[in-house]
Amino acid sequence: MNSSLHFAILKHIHDVGYVTLNGFFSKKYSRNGPVRLLLGLDHISYASVDDAKRSVSATLGRLHKEGFITGNGARKKRVWMINKKGKDHIRMHFKPLPDTILLQAPSDGIQRLVIFDISERDRKKRLWLRKELLAFGYDPLQKSVYLGDCPLPEDFLREIYDRGLRKCVHIMSLNKLGTVEKKRK
Repeated sequence: MNSSLHFAILKHIHDVGYVTLNGFFSKKYSRNGPVRLLLGLDHISYASVDDAKRSVSATLGRLHKEGFITGNGARKKRVWMINKKGKDHIRMHFKPLPDTILLQAPSDGIQRLVIFDISERDRKKRLWLRKELLAFGYDPLQKSVYLGDCPLPEDFLREIYDRGLRKCVHIMSLNKLGTVEKKRK
């Protein structure tokens, strides 16, 4: 893939993301103000939102014309889905990056507890770890304690080492769940 195609794909992903976030956190509701500020939604001009909508629409039209996606429903409420030709094209032309985790592993029934203590100066690493654990389907019990039943991928474990978090992150498998409340009965 050439770099201009990479740029075009990233631009479309950016534009779709902005339009989606702007829709969820509408400016007309005052309670969305802090979230809009945090996400930087008000720093983008409204002209770029219209450009983003047109860009997404043009991309979907092009993919439909080339036979990679199909649409169901009325024009403004159409739901687009990738079809067999599109999936085959992706499998044939694009290989996932080795450091990218695309899908959450299925549950193996073993509960895992992830506990971490990452200092304030490594705030970005701590935020990265929380986002990754949420993406793997782990639930937060506290800010630095997560519980899940899916195996953690080797790439993720390697990334913990590469980011220098080996001594800060502890992963345990649990064979029995319960709480103090339940044990008193």
